[in-house]
Amino acid sequence: MNRTILKWLVMAAVAFLLWPAVAAAQESKPEVKPEPAVYRLDYVIQELDNGKRINERRYFVSTQAGRHGCQVRVGRQVPVAADSTVSGDQKHIQYMSVGMNLDCSLREQDNGVVLETSVEMSSVVTGGELALPGAPVTRQARASITSVLTPGKPTIIGTLDDVDSTRSYQIEVTATRMK
Repeated sequence: MNRTILKWLVMAAVAFLLWPAVAAAQESKPEVKPEPAVYRLDYVIQELDNGKRINERRYFVSTQAGRHGCQVRVGRQVPVAADSTVSGDQKHIQYMSVGMNLDCSLREQDNGVVLETSVEMSSVVTGGELALPGAPVTRQARASITSVLTPGKPTIIGTLDDVDSTRSYQIEVTATRMK
């Protein structure tokens, strides 16, 4: 019987000595954080003239909350004479980008997602007066917008008026959580 008691005392002493090491090992495990959610962002940009819709463009991207974000470039290169010198029969030509540039990033917060959007729209004006013979005139609208969106709900994040006409541009976004 003394042997049994001695075995129990030895096991209790070993357990007592090892307990801090076991507890520390359990505490030092890194906390696993869930991956940020992936969202689909649907942008609808409407061009209005005197409040009447005359054009609509749609862009959608998927991005992960808290990551680098997204970048969309849609357009064309317009040739522009770089200078008035002529070497032989060739003029120096440079190209100017026109079209849609859209940059975005989002992060989650308690009451929705915070979306940062930078949008730049440019186009060549046709049939209008030219600043210089042979040089194109462009129309441009640009904005940087920070908004709080409710996932799944379309939200108008901005409206831009064209200063030279009765046109305006309305920017609507819907953020849909994918996973």
